[in-house]
Amino acid sequence: MQDFVDGYNNGPLGDFDSLSPVQMDDLLYGEFHECVVRIKDSDSVFDDIPIVRQIESLLSMIDPVKGVKLTSAGYLPVAVVKALYAEAPAKDDLIEAGISKLRSEGECETVHLTRIISELAGYLRKQHGRLHLTKKGRSFRKQPDVLTALLTLFGEKYNLGYFDGYGNNHIGQLGYRYSLYLLSKYGAEERPESFYAGKYFRAFPHLSTGDSDREFLCYGLRTFHRFFRYFGFLVEPERYIRLHPIQKTDLIDQFVEILA
Repeated sequence: MQDFVDGYNNGPLGDFDSLSPVQMDDLLYGEFHECVVRIKDSDSVFDDIPIVRQIESLLSMIDPVKGVKLTSAGYLPVAVVKALYAEAPAKDDLIEAGISKLRSEGECETVHLTRIISELAGYLRKQHGRLHLTKKGRSFRKQPDVLTALLTLFGEKYNLGYFDGYGNNHIGQLGYRYSLYLLSKYGAEERPESFYAGKYFRAFPHLSTGDSDREFLCYGLRTFHRFFRYFGFLVEPERYIRLHPIQKTDLIDQFVEILA
């Protein structure tokens, strides 16, 4: 009986895209260095990974002594927002499409997300209406395993559903490393979001609401447009297209290793 159990736990499952239950458990609950998806951190992340460059740009705009005064609504001043957006490697879809204008941090997802992530990561702290650099933020380039830390923060501490109205915050959040595994494995060719969404909900059927169209859109939005694109893992379309095909960039092969 034990041999049967061990064989099942370590054997490939179709529902898990040929990963074993043990491998899936490690993806869900282990550390990056313990699972089939390994992150190859290096100093080059500061120059190559968009969200890392964006965070560094924001930190460079904060006075190391005085910090920066926030608006009455608690947002970054407009001058900082515009300067940060001008350097943003990942542009805001709504602004680029002409649907909204760059008027404040709260209306610019790219800038707002950068500020949120910087605070969650402990690079910035808010005090008495001002935003200040922390010791960690002042030595940003000296921090170890920055890419691993930010991927983990996005997947486990930041709410990927923050900007949408889909509800069910577990979709996309649960199994984010599995999604990274799928993109690394299949992303060399252009594929529709539904290809990945189908595999995701096959692995996690308990997250299905029965409305496949809505849940597939939710998964694609959170996983690709609100997560992986900020790390430069997706080929960006020449113009704004909500459901453009998904294809990985060379960056994912440079920084992500699949051991399965």
